[in-house]
Amino acid sequence: MKKKLLERVSSPDLESAFVKSGRKTLQRYEELNLKIQSFKLSLDDSLEWKFDDWKYGELEDTISVAIEWTKKAINLGATHLKIEFLREGGWDVEFLLPREVLESEFLVGLSFYGGTIDAQDHKVSWSRLKSLCLDRVCIQGNTNIWGMISMCPLIEELVLSECNGTCDHNLTGLEYLKVLRLMRVKIGEWLLRDLSSKFPRLKKLTLEHCTGYDEEEIQICSNSLEFMSFLHEGRMKTMVLSFSRMGVSYIYGL
Repeated sequence: MKKKLLERVSSPDLESAFVKSGRKTLQRYEELNLKIQSFKLSLDDSLEWKFDDWKYGELEDTISVAIEWTKKAINLGATHLKIEFLREGGWDVEFLLPREVLESEFLVGLSFYGGTIDAQDHKVSWSRLKSLCLDRVCIQGNTNIWGMISMCPLIEELVLSECNGTCDHNLTGLEYLKVLRLMRVKIGEWLLRDLSSKFPRLKKLTLEHCTGYDEEEIQICSNSLEFMSFLHEGRMKTMVLSFSRMGVSYIYGL
């Protein structure tokens, strides 16, 4: 029987009934050797007036609880993780994605918002990952975001939004990628030139306010693409599109 554990944190009171209940629930799963399928941890400022009175130590303690629960979720066999830090203006203390998540070979889906990934001393082992969404994530260490993605040979859906790092080398080996959404990230011209060889199964492509390519002329070619959405803030003179599956091949001058 598949188990799903949903956790949500919105109060800074670590002695609250919610935190006690969460710890008790996780402890019960451990004692009974139960497995969970998915885990969601959302920390927000829905109690904004309390956040304003937080002390630095209390915030550190809350981050500590979040890390503790995330580690336990992985140890309990969670294959899908959704971790969100939703505070306007950012956090005074960063949430560092635990090593256990980076090294989880059984992870199938990961959605991470508003935190930090440091892979400098850890090997990314996402050999079974099929869905990855990184939103407002800071990448640190000796690998960039594209080096991490190259460790996901089975990935089918990739969403990157407002993440640091650059598509500065040829990303290959993602033959199962079907959905690619890039928003406000630096992608590099190489990504769009020949989508067919890089992502032969790509069906949906979304590019929103990205940088790094020729802002006057863009070329996008694919034999498998069925849907495309493109938003660009500047003025583009020429767009060259070639989509054989969609039956579209034309040059569009703006």
